[in-house]
Amino acid sequence: MEKISILKDERDFKAHLTLLRIKQSVQNNFIELFKNYKIPEENFVADEIAIVESKLLPQGSQYKDIKILKLN
Repeated sequence: MEKISILKDERDFKAHLTLLRIKQSVQNNFIELFKNYKIPEENFVADEIAIVESKLLPQGSQYKDIKILKLN
């Protein structure tokens, strides 16, 4: 990736998907309920993969595409 100006991060890579952000108080067992929720399997087709930078700002999240890789 360094060939396309994306420097290697020295930390271990940990891919993730943000499912939600909590902006207010929730009931005490919310996290436990969420952890135990079974997400239904979903088949999909992707035509691209995007590397996206997100910044949390007081007025809301701001997203910027860093790199978009088209899939064949």
